[in-house]
This record gives sequence, C-alpha cells and structure tokens, in this order.
Amino acid sequence: MLHDIDTVCHEVGVYPHAFLAAHAHCYQRYTRTVSLNGTELDVPFVVCGNGGHNVNPLVRSTRGRPSQEPENGSDVAYLYTEPAIQASGLVLEKYDDHDYGYLRVTADKEQLRIAYHQVGTRSLLQSRFDLVTVDLKSHALTAN
Repeated sequence: MLHDIDTVCHEVGVYPHAFLAAHAHCYQRYTRTVSLNGTELDVPFVVCGNGGHNVNPLVRSTRGRPSQEPENGSDVAYLYTEPAIQASGLVLEKYDDHDYGYLRVTADKEQLRIAYHQVGTRSLLQSRFDLVTVDLKSHALTAN
C-alpha cells in the first residue's frame, strides 16, 4: 500500500504531513525521510492499535530464543527496499508494546500534534508517553 501512496504522491508533487494506522496491537512511531520536489520531508508514521485488544509485543521469540527488543532510534529502512519515492531513512523513534493507550490528535492552521497516552490496566491513571509536532508549512518535526 505504501508503494501505491508514494507513487501517487510523486505524480502529484505532494506528501502527507503524517500517516496514522491502527492494525498492530501496540504503539509505534517511525520517522520516514523522503525527498519531494528537491525538499527533504520528515514524516511521522504512527501505529496505535492498543486501545482495547490485548497488547501484542513488537517482536516475538523464535525457536526458543528470547526476542531482542529494538532500541528507540533504530534505523529500520532495510524493511522497505523498493520505495516509489526517494527515501533516505526509516527510524523507529518510540514504541510501547506493554500498555494500552490512545492518541490525541490536534491541529490548527500552523501545526499538527499527535500525542500518545498510556492507560493503566488497573487504574484510570493516564500519562503522555510520546508527542510529535509537525509544522504544516515546513514539514519539520519536533518530538517532545
């Protein structure tokens, strides 16, 4: 699907400010760096699917060996080898595969803010675990 989106974006000369998905039963935020019309854009890809179904680990053990948890900031560009657009990186910025959570997305004419909040299973306590702000004019990202 990403190949199709990249193809259309390349043809029309625009790229989304962010991608949101919810299939995996955990939280993941990646930053993908793409080049469009001679400009480098950092685009957050956010997966938030841990709102009700049992939370699943990001990686699982195989053949009796324990899984190796990825580090925040890991370059995972090797997972996508044939982009339809010039891309120079895909970084796993942050993830949570232990807690339930939800997104709070706000936007105004200047910026888009995507905040991930963890929710405890035994209490109503909530905490903001991750926040990324996208400047809508420049496509610049700020992770807070």
